Amino acid sequence: MNTKIFKIVTNSSNNNDNKKTSKLSRFRSHSHIVQNFVLVWLDPNIDGKLNDEHREIVNQVRSIISNVKIYSDVDKCTTFLDRIKSEKVFMIVSGALGQHALPRIHHIPKLDSIYVFCGLKSQHEKW
Repeated sequence: MNTKIFKIVTNSSNNNDNKKTSKLSRFRSHSHIVQNFVLVWLDPNIDGKLNDEHREIVNQVRSIISNVKIYSDVDKCTTFLDRIKSEKVFMIVSGALGQHALPRIHHIPKLDSIYVFCGLKSQHEKW
């Protein structure tokens, strides 16, 4: 049986934001670009237009993982995930879509880990 890792990550806007960025930058400076992984980010708020904060996060992630796919539609994302043959997939899903999307994608063999990115962790821990 496949074991999936689920983690809920909150999106906080406080003084720790700079600390998070510096940790990621430090990690990036000691890593190589990973090529046999795909990061899939499912978030209805992205919808083809990245705000400055999202753009910076995506750019930092792309410096570590070369293949980042962004979706705002659960059906299109699921279709993409079903077609993956060789790469291992890590996924970030928004809290807004997580409860709806997880039952539809959890069975996918190449899906290694799912991270729920949300503003209110306690609301999403229930499901």
